[in-house]
Amino acid sequence: MPIPKPIKERSLSTYHATVPYIDNLYRFLIDAIKGILVADDRVICSLIMKKVYDKHPRTEFTITELE
Repeated sequence: MPIPKPIKERSLSTYHATVPYIDNLYRFLIDAIKGILVADDRVICSLIMKKVYDKHPRTEFTITELE
């Protein structure tokens, strides 16, 4: 998430606790990769998410295939 002006002086690892809700971000990510990287979202068995402020806002994800 982009860093708002009132907290620019704080640590960059500050968690983002307002909208957008994390479940909406999850749905966006799943919709973006469905049919391209995964066949369906039912194959996803584990997920760790966090929202943090950063100078370069982005979405990062790592996919690991289970055996």
